[in-house]
Amino acid sequence: MACAFFLLLKGEFFLVLVTDKDLKTKNIHLMGIGGAGMSGLAILLDQIGARVSGCDMIQTSYMKGLKKRNIPIEMGHDAKHIDDFMPNILVYSSAIPQDHSEILKAWQQGITVSRRAEVLSLIFNSRRGVGVAGTHGKTTTSSMISLIAELADIDPTVAIGGELADIGTNAKLGEGEYMVAELDESDRSFVYFHPEIAVVTNIDWDHRDHYMTFKSVTDAFAEFLAHRKEGGKNIICMEDPGVNTLCSDYGISDGVITYGWGTGWDWGATEVEHNAGGGVSYTLNMK
Repeated sequence: MACAFFLLLKGEFFLVLVTDKDLKTKNIHLMGIGGAGMSGLAILLDQIGARVSGCDMIQTSYMKGLKKRNIPIEMGHDAKHIDDFMPNILVYSSAIPQDHSEILKAWQQGITVSRRAEVLSLIFNSRRGVGVAGTHGKTTTSSMISLIAELADIDPTVAIGGELADIGTNAKLGEGEYMVAELDESDRSFVYFHPEIAVVTNIDWDHRDHYMTFKSVTDAFAEFLAHRKEGGKNIICMEDPGVNTLCSDYGISDGVITYGWGTGWDWGATEVEHNAGGGVSYTLNMK
C-alpha cells in the first residue's frame, strides 16, 4: 500500500515543492550515485550549491571525481542513511526498486522522493536545452555537441553518459545559457524534458521490460518531441527506419531538420574519410 501511494503522488508532490532555484538550499541524497547519469547529477547539484551525499552497491570509476569534491558516499543502500544524512530530497536511479526500505523510510518521513530525470529536468528546463535522445549513439552525439559548444566559448552546462576528455568530467555547470544533456528513454523519463533543440539519433525496440511493443517506443519519442519549446527545432536522422516510422505515423514535420549520409537531407555528409589518428573528415552539404 505504501508503494502504491508513493507512485501515485510522487511526481506531483515533488514538482510542487521544488524548483531549479530551490536546489541550492537543499540537502540531497542520491541512491545509485556511482552510475554515469547519477554521478553527473551529483556534480551539477554540488556546483549549484546543494549539500550532496550518496550511496551505491559497487565502487565505480565515477566515484573518484565525486570524492575529490568531498561528497560523502556510503557503500550499500540502507534505510539508516535517511537518519545519517537527513536529506530534504532523496533521488534514486532506475536500477533501484521503488519499494526499497531506504525510499520508503524517506517517504514515511515526508521527505521529497524523486527519480533522477525529474531533478535533472529542473536544471535543464530552466536553460536553453539541447536534448539528445535515441537508442544508440547518445553519448557520442552529446559529447560532440558539448565539445563544439565549449570550443565556441558558449560555456554550456553539460550532463552526458561518459567522461569527456576535453572537460575531464561527465557533467559541469556552465555560465552560458545552454545545456547539453543525454536523455534516457529506457524508462520513458525523457518526457520530463522540454528542449529547445531535440536530437533523435535512431529508434529501435529496446528496453522490452518497459516497452511491450515498438509502437509504445515511438509513442514515447512522439511525446518527447511534442515537449519541444516553442520556436525550437527537432534534429533527426531520417535515414533510420525507426525515426522514419515515427515521423510518418505521427505526422512530425514542424521545425524538423533532417540529417544523414549523402545529399538527400537538410544536412548530409559526403566524401567521408577515416583518418589514421581515429578521426573522421567529411563534406557537410546543407540545403
